Amino acid sequence: MTPAPITADMSNFDPIPRLQQIAATIEDGGHFDSPATAAHYINCAIGEIERMRQEYGEARREIGDSLQTLIHLRQEQNALRAERDEVRRKLCSIECENDTDWLSGPFPMKHSKPQMFARLRGWDCFKEDGK
Repeated sequence: MTPAPITADMSNFDPIPRLQQIAATIEDGGHFDSPATAAHYINCAIGEIERMRQEYGEARREIGDSLQTLIHLRQEQNALRAERDEVRRKLCSIECENDTDWLSGPFPMKHSKPQMFARLRGWDCFKEDGK
């Protein structure tokens, strides 16, 4: 058995086929051309496992950071939406009180409800669930 060439960058090394071969040789009671050959592949596998564990840890941290950012952005979005809806509700109330429609000028709706003004504009600022 000839070992794969040792390179400085083992990031593309796939230890599984060689480890399967080593395991089969051990199971058959066989021996290696040299103990260094088996040790080399086992050490390469250990290195690959350590690299993958590190990448896994980094990926988990990045996902956690991304999740925290998403949560923060959702909270900010909800706060901005609530602020927007409050301003829209106030505008609709003012239009009802003043008997005007700021989009189309005088609009005789003195006795209308602010919700009607919102519906005319396609706004959902008076929705029941508050979302």
